[in-house]
Amino acid sequence: MVTNMNQIFSSYVKLSKLRVVELLLVTTVPSMIIAIYGMPPIDLVLFTLTGGTLLAISANVMNQVFEVGRDSLMERTSSRPLVTGELTKKNAIFYSIFCGTAGFLILFIFYSFKTFDDEKKRVNLFATIKAKKSNGAKPIILSGHTDTVPVSKSWSTDPFKATIKGDKLYGRGSCDMKGFIACTLAFAPIYAKINLNRDIHFSFTFDEETACLGAPILIKELQKRNIQDGICIIGEPTKMKIIDAHKGCYEYTTYFEGLAGHSSAPHKGVSAVEFAARYASKLIELRNELKKRAPKDSIFDPPFSTLQVGGIFGGIAHNVLADM
Repeated sequence: MVTNMNQIFSSYVKLSKLRVVELLLVTTVPSMIIAIYGMPPIDLVLFTLTGGTLLAISANVMNQVFEVGRDSLMERTSSRPLVTGELTKKNAIFYSIFCGTAGFLILFIFYSFKTFDDEKKRVNLFATIKAKKSNGAKPIILSGHTDTVPVSKSWSTDPFKATIKGDKLYGRGSCDMKGFIACTLAFAPIYAKINLNRDIHFSFTFDEETACLGAPILIKELQKRNIQDGICIIGEPTKMKIIDAHKGCYEYTTYFEGLAGHSSAPHKGVSAVEFAARYASKLIELRNELKKRAPKDSIFDPPFSTLQVGGIFGGIAHNVLADM
């Protein structure tokens, strides 16, 4: 039984043509080093070698399935397992499919990955279509966010359904920015078929509209994987104009603590809400000052820095001085 298993194993090894695979892999790592002018991450090397080995074996086996007739006519190939009958064509085809599928999944898992928030409820997606003939050009990153602005009362159509009026489509995210994501995904099969000279990355993040929580998580993962930076196209709505810059943003949350008391004796306590309102009023005064500081050659609209108060929250009842 052991001898028989050893013979079968030996037949599959011969069918795999590992010497040919070895020649392919010998050139892989040096090519990866040259491509990024340095040593690539070890996990990238291992994934590439493992996936590449399985895909090469799959191709070798399928080639022998189609060439078994010719192989039987040549002395050099007459001892191959399919010619001698050690393995059947059916065995070889299943082996080829298994290796090909496993190799594809290994490379797909590495080049397409997800990152989650702490609760594992929201997810970023990053996927890559690799260049077939890279000339060293930087990759193109197609970037979008998968969340939308919360629904308001101003909708004239059902926001949760795609409604077509004339040449426009109405629905949550149709403009900002699921329309862009849909376009990139529609073109993905086309990109996969053409001879790309650079990688194309698809980068989709969560929670951009609220606190931009997804992007920092994805950036950390990209740094770990040593993924090269490149040209980033962000599909935000711009009325089809090319926007190559925008303002930065600072967001602050300020907390005020007071001394609770009854509203009938405000002099015995300190209202945190009242001081928060004074603070907000000063910020609004500063907003007018910012208009005077606008650079003469500003490309932005408006040309000056802006400031706004998003909300004031505090207190527990009308007749209680708010301590927070």
